[in-house]
Amino acid sequence: MYKKLYKRTIISTIFFIIFLGSIFYNTGISNQNLNNSSKFNLIIKDVSNDLGTQSTIFEGNLNALNITDYGNLYSTDQAIQLTDQDDYDLSYYLDDVHDWSVSKIEHRVSDIRDTRNWINNSEFETPTIYRNYQVFELDGYSNPHTPNWNNPEHEIQVSGAKYIRAHFLNYSFEKDYDFLLVANDSGDVIYLNDSVSYDIYSPWMPGDTLKIDYHSDGSIDWDGYYIDYYEFINDTSNISFEEWGFDYQKNHELGINNYGPGEIGNESAMFVAMYPDFDYSDSIDDFWYETGAFSEIYQNITISRKAVIDASISFDYYCQYGLKTNDNYIYVAMNDQKLFSIGMADVVDLGKRKWHHSGSIPLDIWLNGTNIFESDLVHQTLNLSLGIKVATGWGYGRIEDVLQNVIWFDNIKLEMITIANTTQSDIDLRIEGATLIDSDEWGRSTIMFTNEWVSNPITQTISTLSPNLEMRLNTTLYGSKLGTSKYNHQNDEGISYSILDNHTIIWEFYHNFYMPSQYSDFKFSVDKPENWQILSVLDPTFLSVPFDGGNSGDLTVNITEENAKYPGWWKFTATSPNYIKSENTKLSKNGVWGINEFKSGDFIQIKTQVNHSSEIPVSLSQTQINLTIYDPNNNLWFEHSATPLVNGSITFPEIQIASDNTTGGVYTYNLLWTNGTALGGYNSSFVINHNSYFTLLEPNDALFDNTTSAYVGELIPVRLYLRDFENNASISNAIVSFNWSSSTSYFIEGVSGIYETIIHTADLGAFGAYDIIINSTKVGFESSQLILTINLGELSRLQRLESDSKIEINSNSTIKFRYYSDVDEEGISGATVSVNISNAAYYTVTELTDGQYAIEFSTNFLSGLGVYRFKFTFESIGHESQEYIYQFQIVEPITPGGEPNYLLLIGFILAILLSSILGALSIRSYVYLPRKRKKQSDLLSRTQRYKDMENIQAVVVIHKLSGIPLFSKSYSILEKQKKELFSGFIQAITTIGEEILGEKKEQEKTDSINTSESVERIIELDFKYFYCLICDRGELRIVLVLKNKASQRLKEQTANFSLGLMLQISEQIENWDGSLDKFEQLIPPILNNYFELYYKEAFMLNNVSQIAKIKEKNDMSKMETRILNVIYSVAKSKKEFYLDQLLEIVHEEDKNKVIDGLESLLQKKIIVSTKN
Repeated sequence: MYKKLYKRTIISTIFFIIFLGSIFYNTGISNQNLNNSSKFNLIIKDVSNDLGTQSTIFEGNLNALNITDYGNLYSTDQAIQLTDQDDYDLSYYLDDVHDWSVSKIEHRVSDIRDTRNWINNSEFETPTIYRNYQVFELDGYSNPHTPNWNNPEHEIQVSGAKYIRAHFLNYSFEKDYDFLLVANDSGDVIYLNDSVSYDIYSPWMPGDTLKIDYHSDGSIDWDGYYIDYYEFINDTSNISFEEWGFDYQKNHELGINNYGPGEIGNESAMFVAMYPDFDYSDSIDDFWYETGAFSEIYQNITISRKAVIDASISFDYYCQYGLKTNDNYIYVAMNDQKLFSIGMADVVDLGKRKWHHSGSIPLDIWLNGTNIFESDLVHQTLNLSLGIKVATGWGYGRIEDVLQNVIWFDNIKLEMITIANTTQSDIDLRIEGATLIDSDEWGRSTIMFTNEWVSNPITQTISTLSPNLEMRLNTTLYGSKLGTSKYNHQNDEGISYSILDNHTIIWEFYHNFYMPSQYSDFKFSVDKPENWQILSVLDPTFLSVPFDGGNSGDLTVNITEENAKYPGWWKFTATSPNYIKSENTKLSKNGVWGINEFKSGDFIQIKTQVNHSSEIPVSLSQTQINLTIYDPNNNLWFEHSATPLVNGSITFPEIQIASDNTTGGVYTYNLLWTNGTALGGYNSSFVINHNSYFTLLEPNDALFDNTTSAYVGELIPVRLYLRDFENNASISNAIVSFNWSSSTSYFIEGVSGIYETIIHTADLGAFGAYDIIINSTKVGFESSQLILTINLGELSRLQRLESDSKIEINSNSTIKFRYYSDVDEEGISGATVSVNISNAAYYTVTELTDGQYAIEFSTNFLSGLGVYRFKFTFESIGHESQEYIYQFQIVEPITPGGEPNYLLLIGFILAILLSSILGALSIRSYVYLPRKRKKQSDLLSRTQRYKDMENIQAVVVIHKLSGIPLFSKSYSILEKQKKELFSGFIQAITTIGEEILGEKKEQEKTDSINTSESVERIIELDFKYFYCLICDRGELRIVLVLKNKASQRLKEQTANFSLGLMLQISEQIENWDGSLDKFEQLIPPILNNYFELYYKEAFMLNNVSQIAKIKEKNDMSKMETRILNVIYSVAKSKKEFYLDQLLEIVHEEDKNKVIDGLESLLQKKIIVSTKN
């Protein structure tokens, strides 16, 4: 049996150690959701709030608000260039790591520069040239010959031809004398030659007719010419001078100038020709050019641009025939201002019949480029011309190419960088296919996109019709992050609310504002309920900041860029209407509304309405009103949730008040309603009254009839137990008062329902019967009354004044006494004096003055000679009774004049001696010894509690059924890590004691302790080296480990402690789930109410000023001074000391005096605990 008990204890201990860390309790009260969309937690609280002096009656959390952070991502001064009409991708990156998105993109374009060649058809297309094979032959000549253009040697005519030329397979004429001539329909010679050539074309001739003839002096025969085919261009040749955008002009009075399109050197091109003037009527040997003559092609250009930033000219040229002289030159001009020129001699040196490139001729080296362009090109027409010109006219003899100048031009380019607008048709700048909006200033435009971009990269495509477009682009990405409010700094979503005791609603929430480093211009906006009024906004530095909106009727509160300066936790405080008002909330008692006090058997009902200023929220059918009622101990007593009617009203079910489910006191009821954004909360109370009653626990002699006796100056401890009459529960925190002297005094509650006080009878001042009327007062309980009667007496003294030691036989004698009060030494009058003489007729008592009494008695009834004793008893109501033993000797009558009777004399002397000795012994026994015993008794009573505390080595509270220690406190013997084994050992010892000693012997060992609630048993076990005092009550076992046997006081205190402990933790014991944490918190305060365990803790001297004040009053005994000197010596090495240490150091045979001195020093606060 014992092994099983021990094993169970060990297993319980191991189980406790393993699961100690994993056992937790949740004592909060959680209410159900009030609607489908709102989280709703209700916590009843009564703490101070930052808002004034109001306390909080409700607080909880609801659904979060939406908060949008805004920040702009700027990409500035982007240099964008689009060439060849290729698209260009713009890429941007948002802070997707922190869930930022972009809702709007704004592009601002500036300095739009269009670079292009403004010459139309500058690269001429290859024309379709038609060829007709037909032979035209001059097969030798020998006679002189002069051309007749009316009847030429050969004539080629093609109907519809625009240009025509002949292909000479060969020709051969005498140098300087004979010439081949090619002329147009009018006979204007465009080509002449005096050489031998093969495979050569005549120049393109405008018109549809080509005439061929020759000039010869007839001196020598030559071969002539052979034309094998001719070529022409007509309307179907996909070529037209006008279509190419060029026109032609000349200034030449002499000779023939020519122009036209065609193909040369495998390139399609245009040519200008300037021929010399000559006379071939006789012989052709003089050619001349006129000063200022020119032949040019030109193009008029309209440029729809604002201004020119830069420009350049370039072209290709081909010298088919050329006079090698710089008197003639080719040129480029604009608006009649020559921009560039190169002499014909230089051109010929570069090489005839091959293509050359001028290279880019920039604006800054143009000859007359400074003022060529106006500030606004839109209103200016540009005339660009290219040609050949005679700077100085001269006459020439026969030279190469017979002085002909034919220059071909191709790839003519006027490249200009101009300020343009994006919407111009030839620019058509688009982003994502959308047209930009031009501003009033040239070269600037904007466009805005709205969408939701959430991932990287954000790409937008830019396109244009311009061949080369440059611009500066400033882009703003309007970033945002959608978040929610938090009700704490742990990122828990929601908002918190508080309803103050004046029913004001306060909302609080936090926003963790994050500012990505790549963004700027931050702000944020909170979507708030319309009926909210924002009270304050605190930034992360706890400073109040201004805000936009936030008033009742607004839907948002906004923190602008000027104020959104700091990242971190922002705090918002708001208020809103309370939809549950006191005027709409009523209580009924048994159907009668407007009553707030109830008793057992009554029916209580509560009704209210959701309403604010006649405004009833919509969708009430989707919400509920939650009613919770808490008893005076703040335990949930009743709860109910219901949906209000359409008008917002609701009446909750009736509740019957019963004595077994209630306690007296103030019941708090709470009404709470919310739809997620609006709130109604109301808190009030009602009273349920119970009857109460007193049980007297001390003094012990008053338990039967509420009457006690004492002497003036004695202390009377009084203990009461106040309970609920209807359910017998303890009533705590009541006001228990009693009438005393000229004022009202109060009891102090020790443990739950137990009220204690000490009556100082010295305050009453005189003996008598006193009725102490004790009353209880507590809301929720009818007042109880108990009358304690104190029969108060005074200590007295008895003094023998005179008496006879020898009395003659059969004679009378008188003895005198003084019977007086020990309090004021006043004589006690009216006392009853009795003598232990059976017949009262043999003595008389006469009261003299000041408590003096004379008792005369007769010796006639005595049997004869001898020594006799009488007992005198003095009694007076309200005074201590006194007794006196009077011893005397009956002698023979003395005969006068006879010889002395020596035997009688000796006997008389012995009687006197014996009477003196007995008198002295009487004084010692009835005066000195009682006073000494009383002083010793008082000293022992004052020092006993210290001795009891020093005796205690450990305290263990054990759960009796399981053997598990709920609490332990050790000082030497019991080690904390072995407390479970020790508790099992105690359990086994007590079980063995029951088995071995049996019920009878156990009963003998059980001390009888006077308590109103008797213990099951209290036994003391002697283990030779220590003692165990074991007290069982209910489910608890209290074990005190002692060095010595327990005093009666310690046993009584242990029994009282077990009662108080059981009363206060009975509920926790009944619902115990194995956790020890709560007992570690609950038991120590109760233990300290019964045992002065602080005696075992460290002490120290109080401040020097306190000690000095006491010394000045000369209010210290010799023993206190001795102890203080010892403390000073101990305190030299360390500040702390222990009382048992002082008890050993102070040399005094009677240690009670040392203990009494220590108690006095503690009372005077000369030494204090280090824990205070």
